Amino acid sequence: MSSCQFVFEATAAGGVVNLGEIRFYGASGEWLDFVDGASNPGGRLISHGYKAAYLHDDNLVGHRCWHDVNYRPGSSSTLQLTCSSRVSFAAYELYTGGADGLCPASGYPTAWRLQCKQNASDALWAPLDARENVSAPAGPHRSYG
Repeated sequence: MSSCQFVFEATAAGGVVNLGEIRFYGASGEWLDFVDGASNPGGRLISHGYKAAYLHDDNLVGHRCWHDVNYRPGSSSTLQLTCSSRVSFAAYELYTGGADGLCPASGYPTAWRLQCKQNASDALWAPLDARENVSAPAGPHRSYG
């Protein structure tokens, strides 16, 4: 079983990390639905309305989101994704959260590292991408990354 992890290292205006969805795409632009599960080791959510599983539920217009309230500026938040098959993708997008009180319009990641490993037994994560000073969009359900 493969897995990937995002290590979020900075956010736009907020003391939390907040996202609505993460999507992966193939070389032809097709959406790849290979994420089976998501977790936030060391993270903390306020309620089940903020759980990591909402990041791959194919709901871009709902009010659900993932929220790590343990994140503070100068620290990091890790999001681990368990995949149903070997990881191979050409692009990915992050989506901002919903428009209601459960998903505040702040805390969108602006710096992160994406790492993957093909087998759970692999000791090291292979770096695939790193971003810094990304301009996060304002408003709900916006893609970026």
